[in-house]
Amino acid sequence: MALTSEDLQNISNIVDESVNKAGLATKSELKDAIAGLATKNELKEAIAGLALKSDLDRMEARIVTAINLLQRDTYTRLDDHEARIRRLEQTSSR
Repeated sequence: MALTSEDLQNISNIVDESVNKAGLATKSELKDAIAGLATKNELKEAIAGLALKSDLDRMEARIVTAINLLQRDTYTRLDDHEARIRRLEQTSSR
């Protein structure tokens, strides 16, 4: 059974009314809603210069090593200063 143009128009009207009653967005509304969003390529370009987790892990390890070396050197210098002060005190008390 072939559909007449009036049948097709009735079907179209039923679909349009159903969409409107259901509160669904139309194709043009969806296009408008996503118009300002970034494309996949734009996102890839935006994150291209960011550091990877492996980069951050490596930097963290370097920072921890640097802090440990600085702490060791600080305590060594403190020990040297304390030894120097003791020698000066011994020298001055003689």
